Amino acid sequence: MGCSNTKEAPQGTLLEQYSSAGLTQPWSGEYENEFEKQIFMAINLCRHDPKRFVPHVRSVYRSHALLTGVQAKRMNDLIAKLQTQEPLN
Repeated sequence: MGCSNTKEAPQGTLLEQYSSAGLTQPWSGEYENEFEKQIFMAINLCRHDPKRFVPHVRSVYRSHALLTGVQAKRMNDLIAKLQTQEPLN
């Protein structure tokens, strides 16, 4: 998440996107460190709006060393799932 220059990706940091989506901020007792807080917010943001993660999936498949050369079918399957997934409460 975070800032991005692509036109597809929502702009702003994870916290900004989370706040603009109107999601409830986690209480300090729900996480032990900043990383856990960010994971908590990313999961809830994905549950709230799965389609929001499509540009990030594309970006990771293009640039991440572990995914270089991986079949595009896997990426397309994941993107198709994100695009058809209904928001969860």
